[in-house]
Amino acid sequence: MSDEIKALAASVGAVCGQPAATHWDALEGLGVTLLPVPEDRGGAGSDVATTGAVLRTLGRYSASVPLVETALLGGWMLSANGHDVPAGPLSAAVAGSDVELVRQQDGWTMSGRLPRVPWAGDASLIIVLAAAADGDHLVALDPASARLEPGHNIAGESRDDVVLDDVALNDAQVLPVTEASGVTREAFRQRGALGRALLMSGAAERVLELTVEQISQRVQFGRSLGAFQAVQQQVAQQAGEVAATRVATEAAALALDADGRAGLAIAAAKVQAGVAAGAVARVGHQLHGAIGFTDEHELHRCTTRLWAWRDEYGNEDEWAGRLGRLTLAGAGDDLWPMLTRTS
Repeated sequence: MSDEIKALAASVGAVCGQPAATHWDALEGLGVTLLPVPEDRGGAGSDVATTGAVLRTLGRYSASVPLVETALLGGWMLSANGHDVPAGPLSAAVAGSDVELVRQQDGWTMSGRLPRVPWAGDASLIIVLAAAADGDHLVALDPASARLEPGHNIAGESRDDVVLDDVALNDAQVLPVTEASGVTREAFRQRGALGRALLMSGAAERVLELTVEQISQRVQFGRSLGAFQAVQQQVAQQAGEVAATRVATEAAALALDADGRAGLAIAAAKVQAGVAAGAVARVGHQLHGAIGFTDEHELHRCTTRLWAWRDEYGNEDEWAGRLGRLTLAGAGDDLWPMLTRTS
């Protein structure tokens, strides 16, 4: 990691040490909320790899902000289709088959339900990828125009159902998706999965740190916990999963930057992050005992996010299936180059 990216991550870490209510404004002040969005569309013109360093830091501090939805999803969909990205937190969603987007004489209407939209009630806009009779469109939906049914994931982060009862939209809110933009449902899911995996990498690193602190300080039978071989083996397993997750997520971010086709790398990263979530959290809680579940202790804030994020944008079982299908599709002479390519 370059010194510049390390300094950026340190700045984000300092922000996360402030009260949670100030996080978004402070992050926006640092210029990191639209890092991968081109400068001529309101962003910083950086890359996904740099954004990944920020997401890893946010995961490490259990910061609940919609950076994945703003930078990697909503901001990407708008800018890729030639539109400016507004300031403020964005949410993003893909409309299912039960959502109807219909052109009317004087605009559009949208009806249906968007389930478990991240931070829907906190977003200035929800950028929805939806199908209409003439193809896919982006809908810049004002949350105030819909009915929100509040919900949360296991970590307490907002995951609201957005109910659309013939919501009226003007032409400026409904933007056609061009084929050249690369905005598809599959690309959306891949980028969302990578974003969650990057957050998980940071959270897993913090769980490892907390575990090492615990076994260094806790004394049992006249010795620190870290002096017991069985404990050392558990922490070694934990450290291995953390390292593998960081490597896999960094490789996936670099692959996405290289040519935009990173399906294999993202699938591998989400699988590894999901597997690591179980192993890292299990060892952390075993070695902390009951104290790790208390409201006052930091551990559960990391582990509940690991458990929640592993299921969002597809769990490890789904992505393992995708990984297998991609591998089989490359069977024969193309298999080895596909598995060993660096970009």
